[in-house]
Amino acid sequence: MLFKLAATLVVIVGGQDIFLAAKPSRLECKPANGLRLEPSPDPFQELCYLLYKNAQEYTISWTYPGMPAATLQDHITYDLVTMWKLGADAAQLNASYEFHVKDELLKPLQASKGSVDESTWKARIGKNPVVPDIDYPDFLDFYRKQIAKNGVDNTLVKHLPSLVDGVFGKMFHGQQMLGWSYGETGDADMVAQGLAWMSSAFQPPAPLAKTGSKKDMSKVFAAMHSDKRLPDFKGDAVLHYMSYFNDLVANYSIIMAEYDLDVPDDISVDAAREVAKHMQDATFKLFAAYGFFSFVVLHCASAARNVYNLMDLLPAAARAQLLRREWQGILYNYALQNRPSPALPSLPVKANRSWDEILAGNFKQTEYHLHELVFYTKENLCGTDPVLMQIAADKGLALIESGGTWKF
Repeated sequence: MLFKLAATLVVIVGGQDIFLAAKPSRLECKPANGLRLEPSPDPFQELCYLLYKNAQEYTISWTYPGMPAATLQDHITYDLVTMWKLGADAAQLNASYEFHVKDELLKPLQASKGSVDESTWKARIGKNPVVPDIDYPDFLDFYRKQIAKNGVDNTLVKHLPSLVDGVFGKMFHGQQMLGWSYGETGDADMVAQGLAWMSSAFQPPAPLAKTGSKKDMSKVFAAMHSDKRLPDFKGDAVLHYMSYFNDLVANYSIIMAEYDLDVPDDISVDAAREVAKHMQDATFKLFAAYGFFSFVVLHCASAARNVYNLMDLLPAAARAQLLRREWQGILYNYALQNRPSPALPSLPVKANRSWDEILAGNFKQTEYHLHELVFYTKENLCGTDPVLMQIAADKGLALIESGGTWKF
């Protein structure tokens, strides 16, 4: 049940061009005195209300019935922030929230057992990464208390460096949560959720090379595509994801380490952000090469975008480590996809639809990966060919409009 309490957020004018608006200041999107917000006709206030409601009522992940190694994720946070960034009004945000509640069969957040505290948090990181919902409530409780005591920035500076090695866990979901909250909404509770998600799903694929050696990421994809030493997996990669992943780690991690990213340990914030942009550029080109339908590659592009948001929180060595681990996770996913050719297809000179038409069509669809695709391609943080990005959004929209689904 929701408590009716006053909202204290700064109003952001509805109907804004969200791509030109300044992002909210940190800690702006938070409940007053730890209390819930009321629903609001203002888009940003409604976003904050729904994000907090979701965090209080639902867990971030849950085990799929009959498949203890498979977990499902609550995508409300990613979708609502993306929709808001694209200019959704309060009614659209609320409709999207209700869709997720019904469509994703969300599970209630379990009570914390209080097992994570100042003396145990490091030792507890990544104890159950395949089934992270075991530890998530305890980590969430811990980080909420840390933020209440020390503030968002101090909590992130203290804890995030210990988590960068495991960002690959559960397809970068925790890192996405953290990047959206820190860089876009200023939602302190989302920060706690992101840290808890990263801590409970923490799973480094394998040791990195002692020194990375690669700089051109698109060339790495091309080299891996031709590398006959790497396996070709048979069967449904979604169903057998963990067995394929374990095979890569056990039998091919030395080969995979040959493709590690060359990042200096003293990398500056600006240089690190450029690497993150290059990572997103290479990944979006792979998305196009793969046929504009891989949700795995889209996750990688999204993760690179959120790494960009986190660079100023970390010391240089941790920045370098996060970039290298991010790239490692992308490469493991690429290997699990059997390394499709990264050669770009022949593209038309322009997309079939204008951006206004794409945005209008996007809001008619409930598919949250589509919303992310449209936002990232329109934003084009990485500076990829804008025609390619518009075509990617157009093709993704056409896929969902036609009743199609994303492929691995």
